[in-house]
Amino acid sequence: ISRQKRTHKIILPCFIGGRSVSRAKSIVNKDGCYFDFPNDAIRILDAMTRSSRDERIVIGKPVLRKIPVGTKIQLPYHIVERNLHSVSIPIIKSNFIAPRQSTPKGLRFPLAAKAVVRSVVHKRSSGAVILDIASRGQLNDTLRRFSHMFARKLEGVYVQPMAKPGTELILGYVHDALMGDVYIAGIGGSFTEDVHDIGFYVGKPDLRGAKAMLAQLRHTSIITSIDVPFVAHQIVRLSRLIHRHPEIIELDLNPFIAYRRGGIAVDARIVTMQT
Repeated sequence: ISRQKRTHKIILPCFIGGRSVSRAKSIVNKDGCYFDFPNDAIRILDAMTRSSRDERIVIGKPVLRKIPVGTKIQLPYHIVERNLHSVSIPIIKSNFIAPRQSTPKGLRFPLAAKAVVRSVVHKRSSGAVILDIASRGQLNDTLRRFSHMFARKLEGVYVQPMAKPGTELILGYVHDALMGDVYIAGIGGSFTEDVHDIGFYVGKPDLRGAKAMLAQLRHTSIITSIDVPFVAHQIVRLSRLIHRHPEIIELDLNPFIAYRRGGIAVDARIVTMQT
């Protein structure tokens, strides 16, 4: 960090080593960002070497200060978590396990495990998500299974505590070339595309607009089973994040598990493009 500040050179730190590098990650995270996957750093570096003119600041406060205009980037998951925390959106804490890394100590079971494979979009249907892992032995079996299924495409595995059952929603945003800012809320999880019950809002939603999105859902029983004001507040918080960072072109919390009181995101994705 001190070298970057002195020389203004771009530094792309990548830490692999589990708990042994956790202190280094926390130090870098105060003034910048790090990468869990070498491929993330390589992809951005490649884009920068191909287009070094007219650069913009990337989301957050990264050690990587600039990326080229027009570069589309899916942010590393730990940066997604940090940005959601910045607007007080609750998300379950995840731990990253690199390929061939031993499972960290102190994990609380049951767990969910999610394989990180860039070519896989629908994780559940592709077998990249395993739920209700009850022991360290089952977790090791899951890691071996992912390694066998995805081979060299596997970049690592995120593990997180299982959330208590609730109503799975999708809360999201996309910047459309014709309509501008479009926010969505609807039935999420593995049912998103099958059920396709989604409410929309064009523009920046306030609390009233967010509630109106939820009122558009055909499955009215959902409204009676969730904390509508709480979910509506999360949509407004998403809009605040978008307003702070106009480089975001796609964002989704899927699933966001809603309860009769409160709720929490268990998976999230942010895609940015510098303009």
